[in-house]
Amino acid sequence: MSDFLDNLTSFWKTKGVTASAHKATEGEIDAWERRYNVVLPADLREYVTRVNGVQGGEKLDFDHEGISFLPLSAICAEAEWTEAEGRPGMFVFADFLVRCNWWCVQLDSSPHEHTRIFYGGGLKGNSFLTNSLSEFFDLIRIITAAFMANREAET
Repeated sequence: MSDFLDNLTSFWKTKGVTASAHKATEGEIDAWERRYNVVLPADLREYVTRVNGVQGGEKLDFDHEGISFLPLSAICAEAEWTEAEGRPGMFVFADFLVRCNWWCVQLDSSPHEHTRIFYGGGLKGNSFLTNSLSEFFDLIRIITAAFMANREAET
C-alpha cells in the first residue's frame, strides 16, 4: 500500500519534478534539531529522510507551479528567511515564487506525530492550513489540478 510520500513523488513525476537526490541523514537531522532546539514531528522527519524537497530546492529552483520544496539544509526559522520579524517556532519549508510567499511548519522542543502547516508571507502574517504533511500535500495536488484545469479551459 502506498503512503502520502509515495503519492507525492508519483505526482511530481507526472509534472517532471524530481525529489532531491540527497536524503537527510539521522546525523544531519540531529544537528539541525540541536541548532534550532526543536524536534521534527514524525511525518516531517520521514519526509526529509525519504524525499527532502525538490531537486535544486536549496537554490529556490521551483516546480511546475512556482513552488520550491526545501531540503532540510535550507529549512530555517521564518525570521532568518524574511530577515524581519517572524513568528517564533515557524520554519519555512516551502517557497512560492522566490520569497513572495511561503509555507511554514510549526516546531517546538516536544515530539509530535504530525506537523502543523501555516501559509506565511504577505502583510497578514501566518494563516493556519493543515494539521499534517499528508493533508498539506493533498491540498497542493488539488490546487494544482484545479489550476491546470482552469489553464486548459482558457486555451
